[in-house]
Amino acid sequence: MVLAADAGGNARKKYSDKCAFYHIPLLEAFDRDSLGRACGRSQAAVVAVTDPGFAASVMACVGEYRGGEAFDETSGV
Repeated sequence: MVLAADAGGNARKKYSDKCAFYHIPLLEAFDRDSLGRACGRSQAAVVAVTDPGFAASVMACVGEYRGGEAFDETSGV
């Protein structure tokens, strides 16, 4: 799951609790506008990535965007 960094408090709690309960990785990144544009919508507070390969790619790309190995979010280049 990808949660927009500017998502409201209720949405943040709801999805972080659900992801923790079901052991689903939750990534907090981007804003609602950017996340929505990536999905072809005007805004999106949360996006579920159901394909395991695509989810791994998203995690790797966001890790590199945030600083990569300095933050232990990528395996290396």
